[in-house]
Amino acid sequence: MTATTVGYGDFVPSSPRMRLFAVLYIPLLVGVMTHLLGSLAKLFLDLKIKSLMQHMNKRQLQVTDLLEIGHDDGNVSEIDFVAFMLCKMQKVDKELMEELRSQFRHFDVDGNGHVSKSDLYQIFLSGLKRTDKKLQLSEYKKRLLSSSSMDRGATTPRTMESTVIGSVSHG
Repeated sequence: MTATTVGYGDFVPSSPRMRLFAVLYIPLLVGVMTHLLGSLAKLFLDLKIKSLMQHMNKRQLQVTDLLEIGHDDGNVSEIDFVAFMLCKMQKVDKELMEELRSQFRHFDVDGNGHVSKSDLYQIFLSGLKRTDKKLQLSEYKKRLLSSSSMDRGATTPRTMESTVIGSVSHG
């Protein structure tokens, strides 16, 4: 309900002026209460995030973390460390990180761990080749459709009728 007692039977606006006031006051109060509850929820979440950040800043990197990152050789790159910390701080989830890595691998055509101008150029060229193939296929389909419609256009209803009648009389 609202923050007023309207609806509980304690106070019922009876005059037109009071009804107009209620029509304006109730939605306004709903907005104020929503804002208040949202601010309280944000306060609690901010406190939790701050506590988590403090915990992560004090925490030392351990061997179990290296295993979790997936490097058995004992080395962690900067990007792996940042990705690990972002996941631990719940800024991103592992699915999003894997999706981002997949996008990177798509752009890293030569697989050297870097996206270069030549990688982007190769992607561009492959896109042109696919577009060119689609255009060629489209032209081929047009030619097939136009040739089949010409064949159908040559067969008039009268010639179709005589063909059907002729096949029945010979059959």
